[in-house]
Amino acid sequence: MKIQTYELIGLILVVILIGGCVQQTKSTYKTDINNTNEVVLDSKKAIIETGISEGELDRQTIAQLSLEWAIVSKNIPDYDLIKDKNNIIVSTRNINKNYNFSLENITFSILTQEEIQQKSNTEGDFLYFEFQMLDISDNNATVKLNNIWAESEENKKKGLAYLSGGGATIPFKKEGGRWLSENVTEMWIS
Repeated sequence: MKIQTYELIGLILVVILIGGCVQQTKSTYKTDINNTNEVVLDSKKAIIETGISEGELDRQTIAQLSLEWAIVSKNIPDYDLIKDKNNIIVSTRNINKNYNFSLENITFSILTQEEIQQKSNTEGDFLYFEFQMLDISDNNATVKLNNIWAESEENKKKGLAYLSGGGATIPFKKEGGRWLSENVTEMWIS
């Protein structure tokens, strides 16, 4: 009886430890009173579902957090000028086209620069998100996220220029296996 009790306690501890390492499948967004954000992904399930390597998972998580900061919190400069806030275009610059971003009631299209240009040529000019920089070093990361205009070839020929859009630099720190955003270090407007 004593051995079974110790085995049961050991099993419970293993389950608790494993449970602490495996987080939720879908991304979750949390904001605390210090305005720090976190996204948690189940590594193994995310790798299987998206085809993204484990090395890319941190990049996807940080990109997801950055987009949530920009869209959910409406922090990115000229967020209000985005025509279709339920269909967000994201450039493949510095991210993997296979990333799977998830926000309630929002569809993400991850497009190459050529695809973005083609879309603006056929549908007109629009704002899209671009990761100018997404660097990770150990438990620290820095993102430069832009909200910039895709301009049709026709409007480029006319010399049309937009005085809107912008971006921000967002630092992140990994604590306890979770990425947390820190205070934005710089923000710019076109």
